[in-house]
Amino acid sequence: MQRSQPSPALLVRNFHHCSDDEYAKFLTGLPVTPEFRRMRHRYRRDFVERWPKLEDWLAEPLPERVGRLCGETQKSPSYPVSYRARSYLFYLALTDRVLLDYDWLLAAIGDLAIGPVASPLGIHFGVPKLAADGVRHGYRPSSVAASMRWALSRIALHSGVRSADEVRSDHIAELLTAIERFDERHDISVFRTAGIASLKRYWRIDTRQLQLLLYHRGRVSEFPALPSKRREPPPSNRPVMQAPIDRWLSVRRLTLSV
Repeated sequence: MQRSQPSPALLVRNFHHCSDDEYAKFLTGLPVTPEFRRMRHRYRRDFVERWPKLEDWLAEPLPERVGRLCGETQKSPSYPVSYRARSYLFYLALTDRVLLDYDWLLAAIGDLAIGPVASPLGIHFGVPKLAADGVRHGYRPSSVAASMRWALSRIALHSGVRSADEVRSDHIAELLTAIERFDERHDISVFRTAGIASLKRYWRIDTRQLQLLLYHRGRVSEFPALPSKRREPPPSNRPVMQAPIDRWLSVRRLTLSV
């Protein structure tokens, strides 16, 4: 496969590995079995041996960097060194040693499982407070929390922010652009074979919910763009009820529109 050039934005910083001892110390603090800890340590060593310079990994074709392709199981990925090093890459990103590109963050099969790495580092991306804001605006607690984790964690791994309070309008715009362009890749079939449109819709909803809640906080100035074919609630067949329905809709319209 043809190697790709990393985005210039991803080469601004001096990306580098952490030391073996530092990562071993991090693993020691995790609530996992010794066997699992040794396995994670081995995955890190295999990755560093294969790519001593992180810039070389960033220049590899996306399928090799993603590791596990569409239809493959966790036990038999096409590129096991990259796939099994995901947790290590999250550690590097969350300790300011690398920024991860959106193609990789969107193409990765399955849950990225960032929480088990972020939580021991004391990083929660501001999700609990932002999800509580969402509940006050009418979202379901579990739904809005999942949306905030999805959007905030990817923005954090890509841009280096650590909290919702650091997210700016350009962060939102960059993620939305990456989502829109994702299925334009010529190799999209090796990551997803069906349901791309639905996936993009859910990704947009998660990102726009984040934008909406940050808008209400006064952190961003742009109100989320409305869907092109937003379904309006049908009018009541009881005219006496239409006035209170209209009043309720005027209060809820901001959240109903996303």
